[in-house]
Amino acid sequence: MPIIEAIQLGKQYQIVYEKGALARYLLPKFLRKRQFGDFWAVKEAAFSLEPGQAIGVIGSNGSGKSTLLALCAGVTAPTAGRIHVHGKVSALLTLGAGFHPELSGRENIYLNGTILGLTIREIRKKMDSILEFSGLGHLIEAPLQTYSTGMMTRLGFAIAMHAPFDLLVIDEILSVGDGVFQKRCLAKLQEFKKAGKAFIIATHDLETVKRFCEKALLLDTGRQSAYGNAEEVVGIYQEAIHGGMEDHRLSERERREILIALKGAGTEGNRPAPDEIGWVRPRARFRSGIGKVKIKRVYLMDREDLEVNKINPGDFLRVRVEYEVEEEVEDLHFGIAVYRDDGVYCFGPNTRLDGLPIRSLKPGQGWFQLTYPSFPLLGGRFSFSVAIWDREESHGYDSHHAMYPLRIRSNRPEYGVVALAHRWFARDKELAGHGNLLLTQHGFQQEMEERIGRLLMEPTTTPSQQGIFLDSLKIIQPLGEGSLQMGDDLSVEGVFHAEAAVEQLAVWVGLFRSDGILCYATSSFNDGVLLELKPGKNLWSILFPSLPLLRGKFRVGIACANRQQNVFGIIPEAGWFQMKESVPHHGLVSIKREWKGSALGRHFNLHFPARAML
Repeated sequence: MPIIEAIQLGKQYQIVYEKGALARYLLPKFLRKRQFGDFWAVKEAAFSLEPGQAIGVIGSNGSGKSTLLALCAGVTAPTAGRIHVHGKVSALLTLGAGFHPELSGRENIYLNGTILGLTIREIRKKMDSILEFSGLGHLIEAPLQTYSTGMMTRLGFAIAMHAPFDLLVIDEILSVGDGVFQKRCLAKLQEFKKAGKAFIIATHDLETVKRFCEKALLLDTGRQSAYGNAEEVVGIYQEAIHGGMEDHRLSERERREILIALKGAGTEGNRPAPDEIGWVRPRARFRSGIGKVKIKRVYLMDREDLEVNKINPGDFLRVRVEYEVEEEVEDLHFGIAVYRDDGVYCFGPNTRLDGLPIRSLKPGQGWFQLTYPSFPLLGGRFSFSVAIWDREESHGYDSHHAMYPLRIRSNRPEYGVVALAHRWFARDKELAGHGNLLLTQHGFQQEMEERIGRLLMEPTTTPSQQGIFLDSLKIIQPLGEGSLQMGDDLSVEGVFHAEAAVEQLAVWVGLFRSDGILCYATSSFNDGVLLELKPGKNLWSILFPSLPLLRGKFRVGIACANRQQNVFGIIPEAGWFQMKESVPHHGLVSIKREWKGSALGRHFNLHFPARAML
């Protein structure tokens, strides 16, 4: 059951306008001209929050963040919609709220603690812990009016951390404290999250939202512009800052242009209407830009130049964009990015990073296209973003974010974002597969992914059951640890110690980025390879040739089971490796691609070594 659920939530205020400050003082009240207007501080907000989760509320000043938090905390009642809260709510909304300036810090602990629901006995019992957390020392006996803003923040947080709550609502206050105190607070909040507590935090610190929150909600003048995966929504906000939030409120003419551009989502007979596309969260799709260049049409096409909205992993795919230049622009670039439906940024190449400078565009019609000879992403729902930017990406001429959906159909029992080529070895000999043993039944793979996922945040362990031990595991890199670059081979080499002979053992290997995203997972079972263990040590390995992953830190998860799907052990952090930045692209994986366009000439771009791409 959600801790909190908001349904079409809204808060309206009536504002009185009086023109002329001088008239307000000189004229009697009955002669003053007054006007009344309705102002929606929050309108049609909808979200939910489960135990153990956090949601970050972001947006510019005056966007309605504080009002939304006041509604969640029950400080004010909604004008429209409903809000359901299951559990006890505690709030830190205003610096100094619940404090008395003439009382000492210690006395304010009793005052504020009782407001938050603590009894005097509970406060006395927790006093030492509150004082230690605040770090105020002997200053706790000084009057509160002598405290700095940071000291008041410390005291307020220390009390709130010791009060009973199921949901804690925090409005901007965390950013007031110093860096050391912020880290201490975030560490404490992480502990509470593991215990099932939930949090709603309004902040301008976008890195904190990405690091601490599972969800984010973007407000624009009271309206909910985007809601969903925290990293995705933060990315939308950052792009909106470049393009201007006002560009999200489209005119009817721009809406018609978007409808026309969406024609590229599929053929006339089967393309979905914009409001029916459920593959990307509706509020995550938007258009922004300063004009001068307008994207008119976008097509997703197969090898026969037929429009598609569904493909299979490894199929040919071409994205063609037609645009119109209204006035000459200089030093710009084209970009096309692909996102998975849950917000995972898969890949975002552009012509500048691929070494194709565009000096200028003259007024008139133009086009460009990006061709993927083999699109390697695994089954799922994805969307493409298309944009025309200035060189430094300080502003976009026209940007269509997540507006072009694509579904990849697959019955392959593989998990993650991208299919990675691999080969299995045992005792330094390559193992030949015998077909896909789990084409129609892949309960083993599903169980492995689910259990690995549940254990991702647990400490590294080396479990052993039924006489099988993971004796050692190595991440072998070409030039030593820390030197792996895109296109290098990666080998994961392990040694199982068996107390007795074991027949038909399956090994599961998953590659996770440090933020928990599963890049790729496969099992030897899926590849028709089953290990035969002899008593003693047994060497095995899996080779990933020409690894196409982009920069970042990655962990390797290992599991093993027999053909009857009896799981022997799971090691979520069996090893780590680092991908250095060899190319300055964005996303998770680099995909082989070819650029072509009226402003690019008629040559293909294969800027990076072929071995470094799928």
